[in-house]
Amino acid sequence: MMIVGEVVMNKKVQKTLVPGVFFLAAALFFWFLTPEQVPTRETSAFTAQTFPRISLVLVIVCSIGLIISGTMQILRDKKNYEKKDDNASASTMQTRDIIRVLSVLALLIFSAVIGSIAGLLLAGIIVSVGMLLIFAVKKKHHYVIVIATVIVSYFLFKYLFGLNLS
Repeated sequence: MMIVGEVVMNKKVQKTLVPGVFFLAAALFFWFLTPEQVPTRETSAFTAQTFPRISLVLVIVCSIGLIISGTMQILRDKKNYEKKDDNASASTMQTRDIIRVLSVLALLIFSAVIGSIAGLLLAGIIVSVGMLLIFAVKKKHHYVIVIATVIVSYFLFKYLFGLNLS
């Protein structure tokens, strides 16, 4: 645990508050960078900037949710906290986190190679299911939901928006 002022920040809070602030800052940065990076002269409702803007709004909303969740956790933990010696478990936790990060990196590289060979649909399914496996999700319906989401998203962008996803 890390004590900040009178507030205890445990690892759970750091896992919600810190990424929330980071991704909010990154999304706002890219929001203002998008017009320069994706120039468009189109006047229709859907332009080259539409999808990046929609994605950034989603990231901003999720980041604000993480910040609110982390702040609420800090306020709850402020009332009662105990100091614990977490040195042994922290070492194990760090090793497990490093293995997960390297696994995710390998999965992304593998899916990029597969995506260029077999297509975006297969790569999307591999990356989604791979993430669930890396984080040891045991509920089968999560796998079904993720695979269905990838398939629906693929066909939505390919046929409704007319994007070439091969």
